[in-house]
Amino acid sequence: MMMGKAELLTLFNNIALLLIMSVAYEATNLLPKKLQRWAPWINGVVLSGICVVIMNLPFTLMPGLVYDTRSILISVTGLVFGLIPTILTSITAILFRIHIGGIGTMTGIAVILSSACIGLLWRYLVYPKTRRWRFLSVFFMGLIVHVAMLACTLILPYPESVSVIRAVALPVLTIYPVGSILLSVLLIRQREYREVQDQLAQTKERFQSLFEKAPLGYQSLDVDGKFLEVNQQWLNLLGYSREEVIGRWFGDFVAPEYRDAFRGRFSLFQKLGYIHSEFEMIHKNGKLVFIAFDGRVGYGSNGEFLQSHCILKDISSEVKMSQELRVSEEKYRRLYETMALGVVYQAKNGAIISMNPAAEQILGRTFEELAGRTSESHIWNIIKEDGSIATGSDHPSMIALKARKPFGPVVFGVHNPKVADYVWISINAVPLFHPNEAEPYQVYTTFQDITAEHKAKQSYYLLFQEMVDAFALHEIICDASGKPVDYRFLAVNSAFEKMTGFSLKTSSARPFWRFCLARRHFGLKPTGGCVDGRTDTV
Repeated sequence: MMMGKAELLTLFNNIALLLIMSVAYEATNLLPKKLQRWAPWINGVVLSGICVVIMNLPFTLMPGLVYDTRSILISVTGLVFGLIPTILTSITAILFRIHIGGIGTMTGIAVILSSACIGLLWRYLVYPKTRRWRFLSVFFMGLIVHVAMLACTLILPYPESVSVIRAVALPVLTIYPVGSILLSVLLIRQREYREVQDQLAQTKERFQSLFEKAPLGYQSLDVDGKFLEVNQQWLNLLGYSREEVIGRWFGDFVAPEYRDAFRGRFSLFQKLGYIHSEFEMIHKNGKLVFIAFDGRVGYGSNGEFLQSHCILKDISSEVKMSQELRVSEEKYRRLYETMALGVVYQAKNGAIISMNPAAEQILGRTFEELAGRTSESHIWNIIKEDGSIATGSDHPSMIALKARKPFGPVVFGVHNPKVADYVWISINAVPLFHPNEAEPYQVYTTFQDITAEHKAKQSYYLLFQEMVDAFALHEIICDASGKPVDYRFLAVNSAFEKMTGFSLKTSSARPFWRFCLARRHFGLKPTGGCVDGRTDTV
């Protein structure tokens, strides 16, 4: 009992029929998406049909003992198609083998089950770990499947089992594993190709979605500056439809005053390969939209211009805010430079970082002389109202920084080298804070020249003190009905102190009537509206 030429030819025909599996696999990939979840079941039905066809074309060793390539089909189904198709195909093969009957029925069923189990085992446990050597891995799977097939032959009665093994061992251990590897590699490559196609389709879909739903406008221009593509955001930005844009020159959508500049810059853009520009474009409703434009050039393999890739962003609101900010800054800069009030900004370490012209005039020094100097600098010559020397720590800006709150007003005399005299100023200091920070990062002081007022006050004080007549300044005290009933001393001159023996310290804030009671020898008494006495009125 040997396999002859006819049997080998039948075996090769069986293997050729297995190629139909490739067609079946490709066909299921063409199913609509809504039917894709049924693909394993459809594959199982199709593969079951192929299995029946193969089992109808066997080579017969003896009545009831047939061989075909179902072991290859079922093991490869387990490896490539998975559990459901393998179960369906195996059940179909078992039922059909029972239908054929004969001495080899149990052997045939055992081969079907062993082939299915080895194929599934290889799919889920072995192949993922040996994917790098997949050809060798699939060959060993085929070899093991068909060693198991020969082992199942031992189910036959002796000596028929030995005779069968001798007859089929060589082709089963050589041709069958090769058939397994060829079919498996074909289907695996086909599956990988399909996976790559699916990934490319998904990637294309994602990029298309990103392209259409991107928050920025996108456009692509050809070498002549005509539109090749725009996304939905671009259309939404300018109000046009795609049909109104594609194929038209980009300059048609640019504000007239920018078109000549576009012609010149587009050729430069093609040479440089990139560009950034800001200009106005025309909305469909005629409104001008200020655009920030960033572009890159796509080149071919030979360096030729293919198309541009450009991103557009509406910056109309930013431009408007910038213009308003410039106007506001100009207004406050003009106020800062022309105001009569002196303003000086100091860093948190006390260093001067800015001052306006009024401050330079009041202090008699330029910003260049004072920049970077602190209140501790030796350049200052400052005195207090009482004539004592003021130190840097006495300066309101230093006190405001340390206390973290506004301080002032304080009057200081600052020596002005241009007038060679002291200029008296009233100073206020305000610390500045960043949001959510407790420590000030700057402080600014405002001050005004009060030299004239200070000198007038000094002149009045000298006149007041040098008067020959006694003079006292009183505050009227009224009762609940508003009737004057007494007086309180606010100021007295030297003549008054000499005449009465009272100084301002002892008489200040005392009611005049109590003062008179203490000095009855003056003969003073209240009369309700005034004070009478035998001496001169004081």
